[in-house]
Amino acid sequence: MSTKYQKSEEVPTKELLDRVGELIRAITGDRTASSFRNEFTMRIPAEVDRDADLVLQAIADRLDKAEKELAVAKAMSAKQANEIDRLRSVIEAESSKWKDHHDDQQWKAYWTAFAKKVHP
Repeated sequence: MSTKYQKSEEVPTKELLDRVGELIRAITGDRTASSFRNEFTMRIPAEVDRDADLVLQAIADRLDKAEKELAVAKAMSAKQANEIDRLRSVIEAESSKWKDHHDDQQWKAYWTAFAKKVHP
């Protein structure tokens, strides 16, 4: 680890996760007390890709952000599904009116009016 990153946001998630793995092994593994303490020391200057408090906070922040983004994506997906259903029913209703229609001028006028219904 080093001081090559100035901010936690700069540290790649893979590096943070690798460090979290090291911290987990320090807690659960067969390590000496001095080795355990070494893994949880805070250095000066701070090493945002090594210091346990900074690494754990960065992972927590990224997880929180990802959960919020997922919630937004799910909400957007639900809205899009509703819009698709709405458009499908409009298309089915309108197309049934014109199944056997062959007049090009009326067809163009119809679709122009239809487009205005779909995108008011």
